[in-house]
Amino acid sequence: MVGKLNLRGVHAYEKVPGAAGMVRLTGTHHYVRVVNEGCPPLYIQDGVIYPEDGPAIDVEDAPDWFWQQVSLLTAEALAAVGFSIPDDRKVVVPPRDDTRGARPRARRQ
Repeated sequence: MVGKLNLRGVHAYEKVPGAAGMVRLTGTHHYVRVVNEGCPPLYIQDGVIYPEDGPAIDVEDAPDWFWQQVSLLTAEALAAVGFSIPDDRKVVVPPRDDTRGARPRARRQ
């Protein structure tokens, strides 16, 4: 299992030579915060699921609500954090009905 969630190194900067006080972004270490009302948040970083404090958790131990929320993320967001949803955990997310203003609850395939 991997270590702990690293939020300190999300953005890496370096000083710009010859430009007083200027810095440039040299790298990123993306993460996604996954939330559900009444539940402690989970994070995804480097393809690993983390609780807010503590070691990584196994994919098999992630709660059902996590998979529903992760299924709402774009492919680009998942790729940025190195995560892919296992086939047996994919959730069908109905299209948004803008007349109601809320997305219907996701269902497992």
